[in-house]
Amino acid sequence: MRQAPVITSISPAGDGKAIIERCMVKITEDRDYWTGSSACSAGLADCSTHKIILVPERSNQRVEPLCSGGSDCKMIHYPTPDGVAAGAAGNDSSGVAMKSAVIGAGAMGHGIGEVLARACPEVWLYDPDAATLERAVALIRESAERLRRHGLITADVARATPARVRTTTDLERAAAGAGFVIEAAPEDLPMKQALFAELDRLAPPDAVLATNSSSFTLAEVSERVDGPRRRLLVGSHFFLPAQIVPLVEVSRAAATADEAFEAAYALWERCGKTPIRVRRDVSGYVANRLQRALMREALAQVAEGSASAEDIDRAVRFGFGLRFMVRGPLAQRDVAGLGLASRIQTNPDDRERLNAGRRHLLDTAAAGHLGLDTGRGLLDWHARDPGEVRRTGAEALARAAALLIENERAEGK
Repeated sequence: MRQAPVITSISPAGDGKAIIERCMVKITEDRDYWTGSSACSAGLADCSTHKIILVPERSNQRVEPLCSGGSDCKMIHYPTPDGVAAGAAGNDSSGVAMKSAVIGAGAMGHGIGEVLARACPEVWLYDPDAATLERAVALIRESAERLRRHGLITADVARATPARVRTTTDLERAAAGAGFVIEAAPEDLPMKQALFAELDRLAPPDAVLATNSSSFTLAEVSERVDGPRRRLLVGSHFFLPAQIVPLVEVSRAAATADEAFEAAYALWERCGKTPIRVRRDVSGYVANRLQRALMREALAQVAEGSASAEDIDRAVRFGFGLRFMVRGPLAQRDVAGLGLASRIQTNPDDRERLNAGRRHLLDTAAAGHLGLDTGRGLLDWHARDPGEVRRTGAEALARAAALLIENERAEGK
């Protein structure tokens, strides 16, 4: 069997790619490794018969499991783009993870993977179901093109994003060498706790572990994690669709180090998101608690017959909800003046009203009316195709996000 070619010169070509100058080998990205293709001009060997693994120099990334060709494989360390050397756990000097991993590739996970791929050269999506991974890759390609159309990402980023995402059904492979790992599994506490225990064992000792859960506190999710790793635990809560809605809520537990907390915040900023710091470990974070307060009142009004569900939704979308594109509720109060707000009386009967609204929701669900996918929930969806509703919703959100970002820039924020 012929030997792999001798490589004498490697030069970076941006985005973590490299060009092998001596052999005239074109480097293209495979799902599992950088691989050489086309024949060597010097007649040394047919490079297409060998797997040429390229990894950043001085990187702690574990690459051995990626190479299965024995003596036919050649591993090469190359200079990272712009001369930046990889640091601990595969992070570069700016703190961006050279390799990151998302655990769970469902509705939330594939969106988070897409976001990470805007800044991280290598993003691994793990899911035990191969079909879910295949669908996730297709959704990422579709989404990147949508965001490009609406000016939320550049054409270069739209092209690079799907190419940076790799998939696996092997948890160890996903976590090995990652500088940042985020769990996006279903909201099942025992499952999340078991995953965190496994990730604590599999990920590098200095990797930051994050959860996207808002139903459980960070302390609950990481209950089975001990020792120094507890300083590297953070929350990173997204909103569906994760790749469109700008907000990421970054939280900390009692033992979380300031450095890990700020590193997660900075990472999401580098990915183009709008993070906020949640300084207490509370379920629901900030935004979900605000949403729940609104939902309790909306359900109460449906239950007591104040207005139809459709009109209550219109009141939010075409009324005060529109103002939230410009100012949040606290800034709105200041602009209107606190004198007026201080004179508004609370309703002492609110508790019973809100309980009635909750009962209405439970009764609707118990009757099998679970929303869009069943054709009926709080509203009637029988005449609408669920897939089309979600597609048009994503397009509308992308347009709204573009307007929101444009407004923030105009105000110099």
